[in-house]
Order: sequence, then structure tokens, then C-alpha cells
Amino acid sequence: MYLFSRNAKAAPGKGLEAMAAAVEIAQKASAASGLDIQTWNHRFGHPVGSVSWTCRVDSHADFLHGTEKMYADAGYVAGEQAISGLIVEGEGDAFLQMIAGVPSDTPAKFYTTTRATITQGKLADAMQWGAEITDYVLSGLGRSGAFFASTYGGFSDVAWLIGHDSIEQVDEMGAWQASDAEYVKRVDEAGPLFIPGSGHNGLVERID
Repeated sequence: MYLFSRNAKAAPGKGLEAMAAAVEIAQKASAASGLDIQTWNHRFGHPVGSVSWTCRVDSHADFLHGTEKMYADAGYVAGEQAISGLIVEGEGDAFLQMIAGVPSDTPAKFYTTTRATITQGKLADAMQWGAEITDYVLSGLGRSGAFFASTYGGFSDVAWLIGHDSIEQVDEMGAWQASDAEYVKRVDEAGPLFIPGSGHNGLVERID
């Protein structure tokens, strides 16, 4: 499974209008492409007004064929042009390959996100650790989620997404991470596997 993500930002002073427009254009894109596209508001970890769209696909071909249909649809193209003053370009696209985990049948309401970059010469060890910590966290919390490797962009960039059905479950995860001695031990041991300062945490909320 692959996860595509496109990131953008609301134009200055257009936050509420931009979020509504982001949801509407995702609906048009889904209808035109046949892809199941979700819209996300970045609650923490990104600048105010950050928004993204994601979809799951089985292959590059599925994604390409879907986007070809989307850009051939006059309704979608007109909708994209109509929101050009509300939404501006963000940090770019991502195309991630799932390495381990148990994704839910449908996306959760919230996702905690963690990104990092693997240290040179530590790719195999870091990928093994990433898969193992994913299984440990998901089993400990009883949640869905996955560990991903970046297909494009940074050569050794990786990401974890853990799903939550409510904001209360986000708090529960934070408490579990702080109190579970085995989790803390495993994270401490992973220090040499990742480039110092490359870690980044965030929280996104599905708004579609």
C-alpha cells in the first residue's frame, strides 16, 4: 500500500474559507478520479492554516490513472481554479510506502504523526526497529496505524501514523508513551539510528 499526501496552506486571512474549499475540492477530486481522498487540518506541528489531502493506493499505476481522470474532468479543473486565491502551495507532495502496521479500513478521525531521517549506514537496522516499534505501539494501544518509508524526496526519510477515533485517545497515547517503561527503553536505544534533530511530531484531524 502507498499513501499519497499533498500539503498546502490557507492564504493569509482566508483560513475558514480555505478549509471549506479544501474539503469541497477533495470531494470533486474523489468523484472525478475514483480515488478516496481525505482532507486534513494540521492541528499541531505545522504552521496555522496548514492543510493536506491524502489517498491510499495499491500502486503507482492506480494513482496515475486516477489523476489523469481527475485532470480530464472539467468540473474538477474549474474547482481548482476557483480556489487559487484561498490556498497556496505548501511543503510539497509525499508518496510513502507502507512497511509495517495495521491500517484501518477507513481513515481515523485523528492521526499522530512522527517523521525522522535514518542515519547513513543504519538503513537496515532502522527499518527493522521502525517495524518493531510500530507493532509494539499498536498492540499496546489497540490502535490502527502504520510505518512508512518515503518513495521520493529524502532517500532515508520515514514516518509513523497512529490513528485515533477521538481527541481523548490522543491524550491516552501520550500518557501511555510517558508511562510505558519498555517503550521509553526502545526509543532511547534507537538514538544512533536517526539523524539528530530530524524528528518531527504532528497531529492532524480529518475534516471531510
